[in-house]
Amino acid sequence: MLKPYPCFPEINKWEFGEIIRNKRKELNMTQAELSERADISEYYLGEIERGEKLPSITYLRNLCIILDLSIDEMLCLPPTEKEQK
Repeated sequence: MLKPYPCFPEINKWEFGEIIRNKRKELNMTQAELSERADISEYYLGEIERGEKLPSITYLRNLCIILDLSIDEMLCLPPTEKEQK
């Protein structure tokens, strides 16, 4: 099995799901509303929010746009050296 590339931290599915859930609730959206806008099933969104699954890149993009989050924020990535300057 391949190990993750050293500069890419492993994604914590549970934290990822919490970010989605918290932002959705902050925007007063139901799972049904968000899943419809993101073009995913409500069941799949529930799996994402519970930390059971990660979305594909297409759905990740949709969720970022709808929830007004950057991919870095969504994936809990630390700022790069360039961003810190």
